[in-house]
Amino acid sequence: MGTAALTGAVSVGSLATLNVAAGGVVGAITGSSDGVGTVNFNNSLTLGSNVGTNPNSLSTISVAASQTLTTGANHLDATTISLGSASTLALSTGTVTGTVQGASDGVGGVGAVTLANDLT
Repeated sequence: MGTAALTGAVSVGSLATLNVAAGGVVGAITGSSDGVGTVNFNNSLTLGSNVGTNPNSLSTISVAASQTLTTGANHLDATTISLGSASTLALSTGTVTGTVQGASDGVGGVGAVTLANDLT
């Protein structure tokens, strides 16, 4: 992706993977149908749009080791949200739907935040 932001809506197909590096996400990212597709966040960034929400959630959202994904008011929806070693999912007023887990036992974390919505 280089340093340019992903600005349009993107639909990730079944068995497909979208790797997001530098830049950012301004357009919504969804599965091509509900519960399919993987998005890997390989650099720290703040979302500018929802990931995995209406109309279709994703299979997996991954945050790479030592990186921070900040959601702000945006929403995450995936079957599994995986956090790499020393990575952080920083939440604010958006919702998170799915199982949040470390990529392996004892790694990853959810940042200290005040949640305005439920973590479901």
